Amino acid sequence: MALVTKYQIAYIIGEPDLELVDAVNTYDLNEAGKGFHGKLSALLEWHKSDPVDSFEIHRNNVVYSYQNNRNPFIDYPEYVDLIWISTNTKEVTQPSVKIYPNPVSDTLYIELSGNEPSVGKIYSMHGKLIREFSMTGKSQISVQELNSGVYILEINSNNQVSRQKLIISK
Repeated sequence: MALVTKYQIAYIIGEPDLELVDAVNTYDLNEAGKGFHGKLSALLEWHKSDPVDSFEIHRNNVVYSYQNNRNPFIDYPEYVDLIWISTNTKEVTQPSVKIYPNPVSDTLYIELSGNEPSVGKIYSMHGKLIREFSMTGKSQISVQELNSGVYILEINSNNQVSRQKLIISK
């Protein structure tokens, strides 16, 4: 089982703007357009206990042939960990990277622990490389040309890789 992404366009066309939470019965009928989709912990457990299989990969390919869009959690199941699971432990091979603000609308600030030349990449949730840039130490990156949404920011520094969720909000 892979999680399914509900894109923000649904809110624009009149459907509730759902936020994934770890609760149930959270929809407020008195507040139009607001709602929550739960239960996150159950979905995460289901994702772990039922990994992506060949049937889901085939279904994702068939859906793509008709709709020209894919479920990114079928293609990249590890995105679940990047987006919804946070831990206090760091991999030894992960560079120290600080990004702010997040969500960002115009300028993203990235701070690395060292001053070695590094490469940054921004990926869409479909795994498509959107932007690549070079940086050293503290950098400012304009994201004005990017649409609102969730992206993956990857920083390659001194043969180490850091990946973080990046939210663009206009």
